[in-house]
Amino acid sequence: MARIIIEGLKNKIVPNKILQHITILKEHLLTAINIHFDLYARIRFHIHLFVNKGGKPDLDLLIKSDSKEVSVDGFSEIFNNSFDYGNELKLIPDSQKSYIPIQFRFLSLYKWLELEFKEKGKWNDYFVSFAKSVENEFYKRELSNKKFSNYLHEIRDKCAHIKSNNDILGVTSLSYKDEEKVIEFTKFLIIICVEYFNQIKLKDKPFKMNYFGQHDIDLS
Repeated sequence: MARIIIEGLKNKIVPNKILQHITILKEHLLTAINIHFDLYARIRFHIHLFVNKGGKPDLDLLIKSDSKEVSVDGFSEIFNNSFDYGNELKLIPDSQKSYIPIQFRFLSLYKWLELEFKEKGKWNDYFVSFAKSVENEFYKRELSNKKFSNYLHEIRDKCAHIKSNNDILGVTSLSYKDEEKVIEFTKFLIIICVEYFNQIKLKDKPFKMNYFGQHDIDLS
């Protein structure tokens, strides 16, 4: 259990300014758990408990989880070393959460790619290199005969501009055929985004983002 302790409160009310800092810490804590141990930690409950100064927390609570155990020092290392990546580390785990509609899971990955590879509204040369590095694996999976980058943008358009019929835009859902395409491509995109983050961005870090499945793509 993680605990944030604030001393010196005159009333059993957390001031908004302090609450903002608590929220930042809580969100990053959940992100740190998401990327390495438990994808669904964010939808589990959290508790605010007021304790008299000098008193000990009194909470009778049991939570069971199938996640693997980790030492306090090990988790502290992940928490401290991942803080600088902020929202980047929230977007990629979101793409693996089954309770989020598939189009939004894909768009989380697409947004991360934009943050990583777009400058002044244009895809940079690093994106060109990234796309080339995954091209062979993309074709092996027979997802499309198109280039990886072209198919990526095509799927993005399907998810961002869902149509209720041929002419009218509407926030409804993907067609069955398009949904199958998005599901299969998102599975592939999750792998390459996680592997890129681990092999490139976290290359010298003492922790790695977990992919909750099988992967074997070398992007180094």
